[in-house]
Amino acid sequence: MTIHPFGLGHENGHFDLFVPFYRGFMFDGLASFDYDSAHDWLNSEHIYGFKERHLKIEKIRCEVRIWDEVETSPDLVKIDVQGYEASVLRGGLQTIRNHRPTFLLENNSEFLHEDILFAEGYRRASYTNSRMILGELGAKNTFYFPEEKAEDIRASFS
Repeated sequence: MTIHPFGLGHENGHFDLFVPFYRGFMFDGLASFDYDSAHDWLNSEHIYGFKERHLKIEKIRCEVRIWDEVETSPDLVKIDVQGYEASVLRGGLQTIRNHRPTFLLENNSEFLHEDILFAEGYRRASYTNSRMILGELGAKNTFYFPEEKAEDIRASFS
């Protein structure tokens, strides 16, 4: 595994990442390039006794590179980028076509990433009760397998 100090997307540049803090505790898992996404999840529905005055959003300048310009040959790719999955995939279409990795993506309210993956011959699957179930969304994360690997997946969990 190699860790790089930059994110992946469909364009090179430096962008503002918004990181929410509540009462001094960093919620880095909710950080996003979209201010509203970073801000809006922390509220009275999710935090008992929530007070807006305790919510702070810090801005961090981050480098993003086009995935296809970074030399990678992945077998498994985990993407958890708070709604920017499609951007990462668009930037890596040649890598995806060349290496046909399996993906594990966090579910979110938009499924633009599925349009891209389905067009590239991928199928979704959930891992539920120690079984991989093709065609289903996972509870929190969903696997995406290249079509050519789908039957091997089905057979290995039968």
